[in-house]
This record gives sequence, structure tokens and C-alpha cells, in this order.
Amino acid sequence: MRFTEVNEVPKKKAYHKLKEDLERFVQSGVKIAKIEFHQGEYKSATVAAGVLRVAIKRHGFNGIEVFQRGDNLYLANNNL
Repeated sequence: MRFTEVNEVPKKKAYHKLKEDLERFVQSGVKIAKIEFHQGEYKSATVAAGVLRVAIKRHGFNGIEVFQRGDNLYLANNNL
């Protein structure tokens, strides 16, 4: 094992504003939407689906579901 001296620990790479994104989805009035991710935003669709499910539960978005079909993710608003 080798050690390299650094001045500080790097900050985390990304902060996702999932609450704002989910609010925008609810306000859009769309029943089902495919989620488009930027390059390198999530390691995999499975990770992104898990993060979204946690955010939905944490922020109380009842009636919103995440569906994964292969590498594609969809949000469904069951309140409409």
C-alpha cells in the first residue's frame, strides 16, 4: 500500500435536487414520464431507481412510483 499526501478531502461530486425535480413532475400534470439522465449522473439505472424511491418516501410524495425496465426509468403519478 502506498500513501500520497493531499491538502484536503475532496467534496462529494454531486448534489441532486430530487425534491425539486419530484415537485416539478407532480406539478406538470403528466401521468407517466420517462426519466432522462445526464452522462455520469448515476452509476446505473438500479442505483438511480433506489435513490428516487428513497426521495419519494422521505419527502412524502404519495402516489408516485418508480418503474425500471432494463436501463430505462419511469415515474408514474397515480394521483391523477
